[in-house]
Amino acid sequence: MNFDIINSEQRIAGQKGNLMARKRYQTGSLFQSGKKIKVWKARWREDVIEDGILKRRLKNEVIGTLSQFPTRRLAQRELDNRLAHINCLAYKPTHSLTLQQLYLRWREHVLCQHKKSSQSTINKNINKHLLPLFGDMPLSDISTEMLQSSVVKWHVSPTTVRTIVAIFQMLWRSAKSWGYVKHDPFDGLILPRLQKKERRSFTVDEMRRIIEAAQEPFKTFYWLAAETGLRAGELCGLRLCDVDWQRNVIQVRQRVWHKQVDTPKTSTANRVMAISPELAERLQHIAANRNAESLLFIGPKGAAWDQTYMCRYYLQPLLERLGILKAGFHAFRHASGTLMDEMNLPLKTRQSRLGHADPSTTIGIYTHRIDAADREFSKNITRILFRNVPAFVEGTLGSA
Repeated sequence: MNFDIINSEQRIAGQKGNLMARKRYQTGSLFQSGKKIKVWKARWREDVIEDGILKRRLKNEVIGTLSQFPTRRLAQRELDNRLAHINCLAYKPTHSLTLQQLYLRWREHVLCQHKKSSQSTINKNINKHLLPLFGDMPLSDISTEMLQSSVVKWHVSPTTVRTIVAIFQMLWRSAKSWGYVKHDPFDGLILPRLQKKERRSFTVDEMRRIIEAAQEPFKTFYWLAAETGLRAGELCGLRLCDVDWQRNVIQVRQRVWHKQVDTPKTSTANRVMAISPELAERLQHIAANRNAESLLFIGPKGAAWDQTYMCRYYLQPLLERLGILKAGFHAFRHASGTLMDEMNLPLKTRQSRLGHADPSTTIGIYTHRIDAADREFSKNITRILFRNVPAFVEGTLGSA
């Protein structure tokens, strides 16, 4: 934040008696405008702070259509409601700070504390979706109606819309805590409903075929992904010192994102899990004669693996050769979660191995099991519909 501006604003506050409202009561100027659709327009003045200097700014705003407010008195009543905060004795001037200016300050003082992967996503969404629409607009002018119209203009999926709005809210919270705004343009905002996305999960047979067909060190990498359910970035971030060879246990302490070491997605401390003796032996074999701080999986020049590159140029071509439906590394993770559920592992164990902060994520997203009751019902409903099931099946096959 620009502390020179803050100091100058404090000096103004001292000179102006804490920037209280002007003694003159404002009623605004009201007039009609428009050719096809008549609307009521209003003008009034507001105190604003521009670069630490108190100024008076003329503001124009549409109050509503003539059908909404048939008489001047009704339009004036609506205008009085909008001027209420200005005529209030506790009124203080607003800042003329634009969203672009806020973003530059927020990026310097707040965004830099986020993870590098989060910084990339946030910067991309702000520059692509928020700044083109609101970049040059003063924060005080951004309203719920403007945001609502933007939801349609973005032309992206409901999930992306919610991500953009969440990022905007992060910016707005900082602006509010820094004293730049008081209103909440997100109050009453209607967002599109989320569409349930089908999540790919490998079957046991598919994982077996993938592991058997792969060459080292990818064979061990896929095996580790299937057995542990770790995220691809966490797999790429494993070091030799993260493996306890005596107890056959691994600990997740970091991850790799775009070949850069970062903290794990979840902040669960001491996230450890057991691995099979056979997998531990395989890991020890591929990591022979290496430094304890070295990554388990490295490229020819010693660089960390990039999960996006590995998926695109190694995993997916292998799936195509094997005739397996296209998927990413996360399909191993979903398969591992489903297998743990089928084996009736305690929810706490499944949550711990998958590294979920919320157990509902483990249950609702990472479980693709068809339970015994579901299978039994499918058999019974067939028997109810067709009393002699073998004869019915034989008849349909014969007619085909």
